[in-house]
Amino acid sequence: MRIVWIEVSGVRNLAEQRISFGTGFNLLTGANGQGKTSVLESIYLLGTTRSYRTSRLSELVGTGKLAARVAGEGDSPGNRLAVRIAARERSYLRHGTAVTASEYLGALDVVALSSELVQRFREKPMERRRFLDRMALATWPGYLDDLRNFRRANAQRAALAASGGQGAQREAWDARTSALALPVARRRVEMAAALERQLREAPERIFPEGRGVRVKLISRPALESAETEAGQRYCAQLAEAFSRQPALAGRRETPAGPGRDDLAVEVEGRNLLRYGSSGQVRSLLAAATLGEMTRLKGMKGAFPALVLDDVESDLDEDRYGALLAALGGGAQVFAATSRSRLAHPMLRSDDPAARRFLVKDGVVAAA
Repeated sequence: MRIVWIEVSGVRNLAEQRISFGTGFNLLTGANGQGKTSVLESIYLLGTTRSYRTSRLSELVGTGKLAARVAGEGDSPGNRLAVRIAARERSYLRHGTAVTASEYLGALDVVALSSELVQRFREKPMERRRFLDRMALATWPGYLDDLRNFRRANAQRAALAASGGQGAQREAWDARTSALALPVARRRVEMAAALERQLREAPERIFPEGRGVRVKLISRPALESAETEAGQRYCAQLAEAFSRQPALAGRRETPAGPGRDDLAVEVEGRNLLRYGSSGQVRSLLAAATLGEMTRLKGMKGAFPALVLDDVESDLDEDRYGALLAALGGGAQVFAATSRSRLAHPMLRSDDPAARRFLVKDGVVAAA
């Protein structure tokens, strides 16, 4: 589904408005702090129910506003979506009907790439876990329920351990949390394997090291395979790790399991995330983005929408241009820049094939 228009209200510094887009390349220009990234964030929220900038959705709500709302319509008549974010409430509409988040996901796929995402991916294991989770959610919307069930159980288990709880109740929560961890672990293993395939198939212009890359999910305990016996061993080993956790008053820690997973991307045994150059990490994420878009097209018959934030930053224009060239003009793209002109032909703000917008004081106008 391509986005025909979105309506925003209460989102960060954006004015309440409707914005109509083109079906191809949409370029948002304007000075810093005017709301360009907030528009891209709204598009991403509409498709994924998440932000690519923050894990705290309450930050999307503008100062003095009670809620943030984004609605939009796709190129199929009547195909409307809406997301509303309030302090203690999340609601989703699909075709005018209230649905759960897992029922909402899948109607509009959106992939994001920005210099901020690249930096967080390199520095934070949590961001690498979120990257795999975003891949899994685009594939299996019901994975959201798996994640939530595990996180709730793990929080309860950690709270019990922190309070010094022992005995049958502690054992029951250790076992329950371990069982709920298994679906999450299995999906992350699958997505790590998919990411390795994507990086190996990336154009050399985008990711020269791709042919020899290896992607490893680093987990404790390790999940050896998708077979039933391997899953049983994983659950037993995780429950044992939980049971050995000492009671530390006030410290709700997770010693093992999905909450401690990490990702390693290696070329010739060298971890690029730890020892690679900044350029290699940028190339890796650009290749991963292209691979994810290609994978989703193979599954669903169309590319997801692509959000490119801050295109003149350290994610240089050549990599963006190579990514867009590989897509062959088949994707709806939303890009933001503070420059009036960009050097790469596929990113130039004077390209007649692009739909251009000026963002000023939170208002988006056709340029």
